[in-house]
Amino acid sequence: MKVLLLRRKLLSALITTVIASIIVTLVTPPHMLLGEQQSPGFVSSFSIVAGYISIGVFLYGLPISIVSDLITKKWGAARFFFSYAFHIFAGILPLFILWTFTFYSLVIAVFYFVIDELLRSRSGKKQPMKGR
Repeated sequence: MKVLLLRRKLLSALITTVIASIIVTLVTPPHMLLGEQQSPGFVSSFSIVAGYISIGVFLYGLPISIVSDLITKKWGAARFFFSYAFHIFAGILPLFILWTFTFYSLVIAVFYFVIDELLRSRSGKKQPMKGR
């Protein structure tokens, strides 16, 4: 069970990193954030953004999400709401480090939550029904 949880969380983190990196690169290219005049190109910009986002998602978001699941797994119908709230809180928490980038952190936390819930619902449908 815990192996499936970790596998789902890692896949969620990977998908979140790729989607968020593409969106952030398109919306706010890193050369604009760094005050440079010339754009290094999409691939180079994407790799810069993906590096930062992957660090945040894998070293901060992944452990937070695992803890959230372990805490809320037996809460029944309330699990979804409290897990969502936990992810939102974790997305806002880096405010003291990221300052103006907290918006990105919050949006990425919501992406992670939505992707993880989609994978959770997909994996739940594949399990055979017991007792038949």
